[in-house]
Amino acid sequence: GWITLLLMTLSVRFVLTLGSYATGSPGGIFAPLLVLGAQTGLIAGLGTAALAPSIAGEPRAWAVAGMAGLFAATVRAPLTGIVLMLEMTDSYSLMLPLLAASFAGQWTADLLGEPPVYDSLLERELAASSEIERPEGALLLELDVLPDAPFAGRRVSELGLPRGVLIVALERRDTNHVVTGTTRLAAGDRLTVIVSPEVADSVGSLRVGLGMEESG
Repeated sequence: GWITLLLMTLSVRFVLTLGSYATGSPGGIFAPLLVLGAQTGLIAGLGTAALAPSIAGEPRAWAVAGMAGLFAATVRAPLTGIVLMLEMTDSYSLMLPLLAASFAGQWTADLLGEPPVYDSLLERELAASSEIERPEGALLLELDVLPDAPFAGRRVSELGLPRGVLIVALERRDTNHVVTGTTRLAAGDRLTVIVSPEVADSVGSLRVGLGMEESG
């Protein structure tokens, strides 16, 4: 009944979460972690209640412990997970189950040799950036579009960039975007720019256009 339904929804959510991160454009991991942990804990609680009702306790407490355990295993921050769960539930009677679940989750992940998820994401981003090809001697710059910059609100094709200056990546609100001539820049964007040696003197005007230096 309920356990079968929870197993089905857990499987679907797990696959969808993996598929989302496989695209390289994650939209956040905190909420999926909590949902998967809560469902896993609830399944464990209902299963224990069916097999040994005298020691099962409240299944909802298992759900909270499951959230803390999966959070600690994935992020490697057990104390943070415990504090978050206590703030969400306002039930300090769950302190011992949360401690047990959090440190058990971290110990299991360490035993399996799995790195923290944010370390894995960082390594993937660094690997992706290292794959950008650039000419011999070219500069690879990371520049921000500052508020009130002349380039803010303008399309890339309208910037008048000289040949040899190429915007290869744009990061906006922690999301990477493909850059084309119609891409419109906005304040707060972080640009990855390749500048060939022949036009290295154009870096100054580029910085002025991004609002990083005063003109004149």
